[in-house]
Amino acid sequence: MRDRGIGGRYWLKKAARAGVGAASPLFLRPSARRALRVLTYHRFGEIPRDAFCLPADVFERQVRWIAERGIGVSLDAVCDHLKTGAGLPDGAVLVTIDDGHLSTYSQARPILEAHAVPAVAFVTSELVGQGDLGGRMPEPYMSWDQVGRLEESGIAVGSHAANHRSVGLLPVDEAWEEIDLSRRRLEERAGTAVRSFAYPFGTRIDSTPAAARLVEQAGYDCAFTSQHGPVTRELDPYRLPRVKIESGDGDWHFRRACRGAMDAWRLVDGLMWRLQQDRTETFAGENRSTVT
Repeated sequence: MRDRGIGGRYWLKKAARAGVGAASPLFLRPSARRALRVLTYHRFGEIPRDAFCLPADVFERQVRWIAERGIGVSLDAVCDHLKTGAGLPDGAVLVTIDDGHLSTYSQARPILEAHAVPAVAFVTSELVGQGDLGGRMPEPYMSWDQVGRLEESGIAVGSHAANHRSVGLLPVDEAWEEIDLSRRRLEERAGTAVRSFAYPFGTRIDSTPAAARLVEQAGYDCAFTSQHGPVTRELDPYRLPRVKIESGDGDWHFRRACRGAMDAWRLVDGLMWRLQQDRTETFAGENRSTVT
């Protein structure tokens, strides 16, 4: 019964995403289609009905499509755009990968490198080198050596907090530790500058204005949520939206998502915000990252 319930929710969500992807481009202005969007991935492999585990061949087709159109941009280019208005290609996309799982290195990295598409890997610093946490996570995490070699393939390293806890729900001192420790540990162990932060879970309750100010004080240049929408210079650079890319959506859906088809999913994000206001802070071991 449990498997059927999970499968039912998966297909219900796929149907909802397909409906939004098919209908919303009809209402997008041309300028919205040309805006910058930040794509969110999590893991890569073959796990049926796991929306956050994208088959490598599907990822390769997506990255090749980005490369052929010359719209893949780096984190540095995005930061420059936000600060100075430096130009980006029409319809530019920044590829980001959350959590720091092994498949980021073993499967995504060679594809990105082969097509010369830059990306950002948001790594949870205190989980580097860990296994699957006793079966609570679907795959192990990268080692420090692997994290340190990402930059060679054009993949910047960003912080996904120290222990994948919601910085918006923690007391200030604990939130600061999650934000500041993760940056210092990543820079020391990986030997690379860490300019960006991605909020664990990334809902509005996880990325509050108070949490954003802590991220700014810690010295990051920008931070990303899991809320959907385009990135514009008018937004708070420490609460930037992204667009989740999931398995099972089809190539047509991906291409439309890059042009704004999933921006309307922010309505679902808003509904989740209302449902989550009474939620208590939860550790990543419970695998909330497969839900947000």
